Amino acid sequence: MVDGIFTASNSPTSGNFDLTLYNTGYTNAANAWTIMANSGGPWTLANGTCVLSPVTAVRRNAMNGLYEFGTAQGPSALPVQWLSVNAIPLKDRIRINWATASEENNNGFEVEKLDASTKLFESITWLSGAGNSNQVNYYSFDDVNVVANEDYFYKIRQVDFNGVSSYSEVVHARLNHSNTSHVQFYPNPITADSKLIFDLENTSSVKISIVNVLGERVAHEELGMLKRGKYEINITTLFKEGSLGLYTVSVEMNGLSEHLKVLYINDK
Repeated sequence: MVDGIFTASNSPTSGNFDLTLYNTGYTNAANAWTIMANSGGPWTLANGTCVLSPVTAVRRNAMNGLYEFGTAQGPSALPVQWLSVNAIPLKDRIRINWATASEENNNGFEVEKLDASTKLFESITWLSGAGNSNQVNYYSFDDVNVVANEDYFYKIRQVDFNGVSSYSEVVHARLNHSNTSHVQFYPNPITADSKLIFDLENTSSVKISIVNVLGERVAHEELGMLKRGKYEINITTLFKEGSLGLYTVSVEMNGLSEHLKVLYINDK
């Protein structure tokens, strides 16, 4: 980076990528930040999809082409000011909730769910927005196409009446029926603070393996004999820096294994 301009050094001939630019010097931390690109002419809005971002980590998804990049702040806020997004496991479904503090020219919301086979987010429903609103609005959708002991990831795509869209953060939920799972990973998607959480009913030999979508084992760690109790272990260092994607984490306790999926969508 030179004088606030970010220059990509790689030169792929095809494919899309997600880009996050980290600002370290700024005077206005308000919202409406986005990424601009310069391919040799005037600066223009970068291609891809806008993601609601803080000034410290400005993000844009599904981009293509490598140029000079920079961050810019719009004259007004994004169409939706998000208050919260979460996914809550219930008895036989997962409820996705979100709330907005204000909406401007907002047509509605598309709930997207990560498809375990294609590894792509796909639309599962549409809810109309409030159009223009300066009050808090609450939304909810129940996903009934779920089964116990599987991991599910969701995000909300907001679309305004001009067709411009932005995304919420990705949220995760898992249905755990009683006595069926002793292993959790939180927060999920992965952050620097994510921990593998598990309970041992007896002293056990514990091994951890991480496998990518190609079935390749990318990490393995033996924790040795652990006493009965609850453990919270940060294993984020086992994920190779920048290797974004979906992974299966397996925890073997005295010869019995439990598996869960974790999503790596950004640098820790």
